[in-house]
Amino acid sequence: MTGTQAEALKAIIIRICGGDRDALGDLYNLYGKLVYSIAYKTLQKREDSEECTQDVFLAVWNHSDSLVENPSKVLPWLVRTTRNRAIDRIRKVERRLPSSERISIDPDNRPTVEDTDTQTAADDLLGVERSEAVRKAIAQLPESQRKAIQLAYFRGLSQSEIAKEQGESLGTIKSRIRYGMMRLKKELEGIHAS
Repeated sequence: MTGTQAEALKAIIIRICGGDRDALGDLYNLYGKLVYSIAYKTLQKREDSEECTQDVFLAVWNHSDSLVENPSKVLPWLVRTTRNRAIDRIRKVERRLPSSERISIDPDNRPTVEDTDTQTAADDLLGVERSEAVRKAIAQLPESQRKAIQLAYFRGLSQSEIAKEQGESLGTIKSRIRYGMMRLKKELEGIHAS
């Protein structure tokens, strides 16, 4: 970011701090498409991505005072906040799914709700067994592969973020994740077939 761009961005953030809604529109014009594309990459649904984008810019409105001092942090903050909001949205939807009821379609194509407590209990038991098998397989990986996979899949970090956090090259992190996943796949081949 050049000095002129940083000054212009700081002026926008100062205006947002002052309650200028047009300034928020100016910031949206600069970064709205980027925020939406990051949200869409995670959520894969237009409506959810639009809501996530709106949430992110509302967060800018509510936290603009923390962004005003260092305009170069605005873009990384937007990217991080968008990814976090998108991941939170996915987790929230998953938590709302009923565990003891499933939606099915009857022969007349009318949605019906079926009680599947027995099936759910069996599914839960199988899920616990699979989770335990995955934990054991991950524990057997070399530490460098295990840590990279945990950061990617459990903390939701990108490979670039992992490389930066661990002080390694991007290629090294990609290799660790790839080889670790290949090893996990081999270890778990029989689990998913059951």
